[in-house]
Amino acid sequence: MCQFLTIGVSKSAGSALTAFGGPRDGLAVTPSRNPHLASIFPAMDVRLDVTIGGCSCGLIGGQHGGRSGDVSNQRRRYERMGWSRAKIERALQASTAAHDHDHASAHARRFREGILALLDRMPSIRLFVHMYSGDFYREAVVSKGVAHISRGQYEAAHGAFPEDTLVEVAG
Repeated sequence: MCQFLTIGVSKSAGSALTAFGGPRDGLAVTPSRNPHLASIFPAMDVRLDVTIGGCSCGLIGGQHGGRSGDVSNQRRRYERMGWSRAKIERALQASTAAHDHDHASAHARRFREGILALLDRMPSIRLFVHMYSGDFYREAVVSKGVAHISRGQYEAAHGAFPEDTLVEVAG
């Protein structure tokens, strides 16, 4: 199972894609071949799959799983060590603050920067990510809906967005 990320831009803005990057940036940008995606994106979009090493796992920022289990485990460990409540709370706050920073991989940052560069040249871009369990080019893909977010919201989320939802980011 792997994620595949598809971006959509207006056909009229296709020349702006040269700013997005490519092999020199470690990203493979290829025309989307899954026919099910055609019904999800607007008809006037050019659809492109963006991958690194054959899939898009690790390109979406902010997907690092929940920390609640981490925090619970840390709390129990500190309690077993005999730490006071105040010391445990300080340690957990410091740990949470450290993990709240953008821990995106270099590839995720590069992808996010590419999206922001595209938004400098066009009014909006569409993003869709799906966790495939079969053939990337044939598996039926269905969208849960459409979400509209601003460039600022995209940046604040460190490039994270929901799976199986067409996300339109407006510059």
